[in-house]
Amino acid sequence: MNRAQDTGASDRAGSPFSVTVIRRELRTMPRPFVRALHGLVVALCALLAAPPAFALRGLKEGTELPAFSVDTLAGQPVTRDTYKGKVLLLLFVRPQQDYSVTALQAADELLKKNAGSNLAVLAVATREDPSGSLAALAAQKGLTLDIALDPARRLYSDMGVIVSPTALFIDPSGMVRFVVAHLPQGYPRRLQAHADLLLGKITASEHGDRLALATHAPTKDEQTFAERLALGRLLTQAGDTAQALTVLTALKEQKPDAVAVAAALGMLYLRQGKVDAAAAELGRLSRLDPVPTEMTLAQALLAVQRGDAEAAQQQLAEVSVISEERSRVLFALGQLHERQKHEAQALACYRLALDGVFPTAAGGERP
Repeated sequence: MNRAQDTGASDRAGSPFSVTVIRRELRTMPRPFVRALHGLVVALCALLAAPPAFALRGLKEGTELPAFSVDTLAGQPVTRDTYKGKVLLLLFVRPQQDYSVTALQAADELLKKNAGSNLAVLAVATREDPSGSLAALAAQKGLTLDIALDPARRLYSDMGVIVSPTALFIDPSGMVRFVVAHLPQGYPRRLQAHADLLLGKITASEHGDRLALATHAPTKDEQTFAERLALGRLLTQAGDTAQALTVLTALKEQKPDAVAVAAALGMLYLRQGKVDAAAAELGRLSRLDPVPTEMTLAQALLAVQRGDAEAAQQQLAEVSVISEERSRVLFALGQLHERQKHEAQALACYRLALDGVFPTAAGGERP
């Protein structure tokens, strides 16, 4: 196998998750541990380094939506026939996942913008977590979309959903027309473009133009502060550090006391291996109580890069949300445990990291 094959997408994308590096480090580990761990590490490298787009396993665009029956949070049953003759946005989410929260809000905003039209939205989760976060979120954010539960994971299994959030657009005839997996750049604009086409508001040509525009960064005047921050994070995740730094530095000048911006810049510097710059950025603001999730994750990654596994573990214990950012930090912590010859701790971190990007709760089996 040549080097290009061996390193895979992780090296080509400029990701810190290099299969070659991990394999080299694993050669120093006990053989039984290596055999148990190697496949898990390679899977994590691929998942964390890959672009945020996954396909369904059991359903394709252009096929009929299978029949289903699920109950809403209020205990009311809904089926495929409930939405017969409508354009349906079927959104699969996870409780306590930050990307799912973003997707829920975008879908609800789409529903409100198209009030009185033939559009319906149904969000589905495998279960409600013990704290009732979905119901609480719906009340707090004023969500008007239907939220249903699929505790037996039958719907997830029938659709072949392997990542959350995943959005399916179904036309009035019951055909799956579009699948939007994860949270790609321009997510709200993508949803609007698909809905407008299926509602007959735009032509196929205009639909293509809309999707092309959705992938480009809007101008500064077109975006709110929150949208620019989201763009900076997406650029960081995509490995476009130069453009991410431009966006985040401008936000820092606009709001120098914004904790979220400091955290995003800290994460960016850490991905570049600039530990001192990251420490200065993460430490320039007064500590808040409670500490925002993004700041906690950044501080945990800083502890990892400083070689302090115990401090990183304490920081991560404070983060309850499931996200790819948390998975990346857990992966890095697992690498640190490996270097310190703490095999059991490394394996535990890798398993938790894998759950964030390939959730068993989403109806799929781990690789």
